[in-house]
Amino acid sequence: MSYCTQQDLIDRFGEDELIQLTDRNDLGMIDSAMVDAATNRSDNKIDRYCRDRYILPLNPAVDVLDIACDLSRFYLYEDNTTEEVEKRRDQALTDLRDIATGRQKLSAAIATTGSSGMPEFQTGTRVFSRDTLDGF
Repeated sequence: MSYCTQQDLIDRFGEDELIQLTDRNDLGMIDSAMVDAATNRSDNKIDRYCRDRYILPLNPAVDVLDIACDLSRFYLYEDNTTEEVEKRRDQALTDLRDIATGRQKLSAAIATTGSSGMPEFQTGTRVFSRDTLDGF
């Protein structure tokens, strides 16, 4: 499940921009494989930031839709980014850092139980105490 779709990118940035960024064969259409590669990269980036605080994949993903779209667009631009695209990418990364540190919360996502990833130990009831060992 991707956090944004090709249609989400079209809705935000326009079909013409996506054609310009992905149509390497001059067919006049969007190369869906390139879009998929970009959305997969943005999904992986989002998951890396959110995995310690939320159950993955995030569902529903409405809270990260803008982040996913901005990162995917940045990846489609490759080395030819504009100032606006870089600014939106930087804001997306700032938002992800805030999510990772807990300063920003995802309203619809399910939080993890707070496990640190380390083993947890649980002990039984105490068998020996000062009173039971008093005569020894």
